[in-house]
Amino acid sequence: MAVQYAVYRMASGKSLGIGLGNHIDRIEGKEWSYRHADPKRIHLNWSKNIVEYTALPMHKAIKKRIQMGHTISRKIRSNQVLFHEHVLTGSPKRMHEIFADKKLREQWIATNWNFMCREFGKENIVRFVLHRDEKTPHLHVISVPIINGALNASHYIGSRDALKRLQTEYAHSVSSFGLIRGIEDTGARNIPLKVYYKKMAHLGILLDKLNQRANDLEKNIISQMKKELGEIHYQMRNH
Repeated sequence: MAVQYAVYRMASGKSLGIGLGNHIDRIEGKEWSYRHADPKRIHLNWSKNIVEYTALPMHKAIKKRIQMGHTISRKIRSNQVLFHEHVLTGSPKRMHEIFADKKLREQWIATNWNFMCREFGKENIVRFVLHRDEKTPHLHVISVPIINGALNASHYIGSRDALKRLQTEYAHSVSSFGLIRGIEDTGARNIPLKVYYKKMAHLGILLDKLNQRANDLEKNIISQMKKELGEIHYQMRNH
């Protein structure tokens, strides 16, 4: 049986994330921001109702959390991290198995919610959105890095080791779903999420082409077998 991995990725945002909000919230008229989504499956997406923020556009939700949480007098710098985007998922095969079982699916979602609240603070989460209209079910979570009345991203993710710890802790939290952590210390750099999405989309296209070629090959083999069987039957009837 192939190993199935837990996948946790994180990126920082120094603007209010209007474009990202279009993608996560599937804003009508902004389909260019989620062009890889299947419009026939958008109704399967789900967003957790976070009372203070869900009704607001994402950039306004981020701004509101900063206004509510950054209570110290220190001014926010122009280059300061305003939010973190988290993507939580797993190997495609196992994720589709989890989502085929309603009870298991709900347990996986709840486990992810608890992990994010524990690591980044329930009060800091302004989006918790499930996408099922792309190839693999996944969660987008947006958190604002506030601690002790200040916007302070370095408290949550101040080093490479901090990200590695988060990936390890995440894999541990979802291990009961048959997902494990990937190999550590590979030397690979953490690529930006935009690049990651682009690469994943490219891989999806290649996979589709491979599957199509496999289907065509299978059809050709079946056609050839039928032809050869027909010739054998013909020969048997005439001998």
